[in-house]
Amino acid sequence: MVSAMNKQGIKEVVIIYNPVSTGPGKHMSLKLERKLKKTLPTLTVRVVPTEYALHAIELAEKHGGENVLLLAASGDGGYNELVNGAMKVKAQTKIMPICGVLPAGHANDHFRSLKRSEVTLLENIKNNHTRHVDLLKAQYTDVNGRRVERYAHSYIGFGLSSYVSKELNSTDVNSFNDKIITAKSIAKFKPVKIRRRGRDKEIDSLIFSNTGKMARWLTISDKASMDDGLFEVQMISYVSPAHRVKQLIRMAQAKPPKSTQASLYTFEVCQNTLMQLDGEVVGVSGNTEVNITNLQKVLHTIL
Repeated sequence: MVSAMNKQGIKEVVIIYNPVSTGPGKHMSLKLERKLKKTLPTLTVRVVPTEYALHAIELAEKHGGENVLLLAASGDGGYNELVNGAMKVKAQTKIMPICGVLPAGHANDHFRSLKRSEVTLLENIKNNHTRHVDLLKAQYTDVNGRRVERYAHSYIGFGLSSYVSKELNSTDVNSFNDKIITAKSIAKFKPVKIRRRGRDKEIDSLIFSNTGKMARWLTISDKASMDDGLFEVQMISYVSPAHRVKQLIRMAQAKPPKSTQASLYTFEVCQNTLMQLDGEVVGVSGNTEVNITNLQKVLHTIL
């Protein structure tokens, strides 16, 4: 992926972090603020804490605009909120703010997938080097019966991934207990029923992705690209709990199940279920249609 020169230049940087997170988000935010003010004294720099769940969406919408760089000092979930806020700015003004992430989370799959050089974020800001990559869009009916749209920078998951993510999000996770929580979640998980092209199917997992790895250690595709206009579709049918574990072990060994590619995928969920948008988990109403779409090179980003 080739970096592009943002000819207009970055005039303002807004760094958003979660003050109650156990990660180093606040520390990384303040450290970058000091470096930017020292290196680029004419640049406007703001460091803004979130105050409640999904507040980063509102803050990105409030501060986003032309020549503005929005940075999430977070994991994939916090960055997901920021990107969704940026898309609200685009819908209202036709201007897509530049988005970036300071990897302060547990997995940071987006950062790991894109960061291919030793060039620092500070240098890229100074030289206005940005990139355009694909973005995933989910259209679905939420548990309150509203038809909504949400976006994901890396992957959208149904089934096991969303269930495990919900369990991890409800616990104070560290490098020790995340494996225990994950193992317990895998054992308790019950398959999800979906309907596609008139046929019902029980699945352990259905993942749409433009990254090759999920949660750092699971390989979900060896073909994924973040700017080819297509996402990978990986479906694991339910066979048995033992089969589920076998598939996960293979993915942990960098042996992903077979996948296909698409730019649009439509199906129905047959019961109330969970959907994972990067690190965020939302509820989807049963007996409703879900549309997954790829938006080619819509996300304007910098690392």
